[in-house]
Amino acid sequence: MKKLLLIFVFLFLNLSAEVITNTIVKTATGTGFGLSREEAINNAIIEALGKIQGVKIKSTKILSTTAVTKGSKSDLQDVYSSNISRITNGRVDGFSVDNITEFDGRFEADVTIKKIKTSKKYKTPGLDPNNRRKIAVFPVFSDKNYFVVLNQKISKYDLTNPLTQDILSAITNTRKFTVLDRVSDSNVYDIEESIISSKQAARDEIFKLGNVLGADYILTVNISDFSVSKNSSSITQTQNKINARIEYRVLTMATRQVKFAKVKNFSFNVSTNSLNNEISKITQKMAYDISAEIIDTIYPIKIADVINGEVIISQNLKVGEIYEVFSQGKQIVDPYTKEIVSRIENRVGSIEIIRLNSKISYAKILDGSVRKGDICRKNGGNVGIGKDSGVKIKNSGGVELPF
Repeated sequence: MKKLLLIFVFLFLNLSAEVITNTIVKTATGTGFGLSREEAINNAIIEALGKIQGVKIKSTKILSTTAVTKGSKSDLQDVYSSNISRITNGRVDGFSVDNITEFDGRFEADVTIKKIKTSKKYKTPGLDPNNRRKIAVFPVFSDKNYFVVLNQKISKYDLTNPLTQDILSAITNTRKFTVLDRVSDSNVYDIEESIISSKQAARDEIFKLGNVLGADYILTVNISDFSVSKNSSSITQTQNKINARIEYRVLTMATRQVKFAKVKNFSFNVSTNSLNNEISKITQKMAYDISAEIIDTIYPIKIADVINGEVIISQNLKVGEIYEVFSQGKQIVDPYTKEIVSRIENRVGSIEIIRLNSKISYAKILDGSVRKGDICRKNGGNVGIGKDSGVKIKNSGGVELPF
C-alpha cells in the first residue's frame, strides 16, 4: 500500500509540474423576506445571485413553485441546488441556509451561494522564463548575395546560417536572457501543434498551446563585409588574413528604439589549405565576441563566490581567458541627463579561467585580492572607469534592465 501511495504521489508531482490546477471558491450571501419559509429563502437566493458577476435571473417562480412541493429540509435544498444550476447555466454550484427566523407571521432567511471555478495552466519545464528578459535572435543577414574569397564565391548563407546558430548558442549559454526562437521553420511548430490539437493527444496537452512568448528585445546582425587579403606565404602554405565587418543592434520591441548598436571589425589569419574548416572557427569566434559585448554592456561579469581560493563565476566562459578584476566605487552622473552612466572601477587583481561546466566557470587568482561581487573585465579592456550595468534585481527573481 505504501509503495502504491508513493507511486501515486510521484506521478502527481510530475503532472503538477507541467499542468497546474487552480481552484477558486467564490461565495455570495443574501438575505430575503417572505410570508412563508420557502419565499424568504427564495428571495435570499435571488439577492445572493445578483452579487455574483454575470448571473442573471429571468424567472424566480421555478424556484418557489418547485420548493413548495417538497416537504423535508433535505429535499428543499436538493431542489433549490438543481434549479439554481439550471437557471444560471451551471455557474452556481449550490447554497446553504445559514439562518431562518419567524417574526409576526413573516420569515427572514440568510443564505450563502457557492461557486467553484477550476482552471488549468501549463507550466514550462525548468525555471520560469518570465524571470529573465526575453530576447529574440533573428537570422543573420547580409545585403550581399555572395562573398569572393581567394577567387571563389562563397554564398552568404554559408556564413549567415552558422553565425546565427553560434550567436544563439553563445547568448543561451550566458544564462542571462530567455532566448526566443525566430530561426526555426514555422512548419516545425505547426506539425507539433496539429498533434497536440488532435483527438489522439492527452486532454491536458492542449494547455501547451497559447503560451508563445513575445520578445522584450530583438537582436539583428548584418555581415557587411567578408574578404581575404594575402598576408604571407611559405613553401608549404600561404597565410591569408580574413577581414569581417559585423553590424549588430539591440532593439526594443515595444517602442522600436535602438538601445544598443555597434560595428565590429574582425581579423583572422588562415591558411589556404584549411579555409573551409577555418570558417566554422571564425563564426564561433565572432558569435562569442558579439554575445560577450552585449552581455558585458547589460550584465558585467561578476564574481559569484570565492571558495578555498577558487573564483566561481555563474557564466560559461572559455578556459585560458584572463580577466582583470575591479571593485566598484563612486557613481558617475551625466551632468545633462542626471543619469547614472558609470562607476569608478579600482583594479584589485586578475584571474584566469581554468575549468568550467555547462553553467559555471572556475578561475584561479593570478594576483591581488578578489571577492564576491567584484567586476571582471577581459584582459586588455578599459581600466579605471567602467560602465555600470544599471541592472536592478527584483525580489521576484526578475531583473530591470538599464534600457
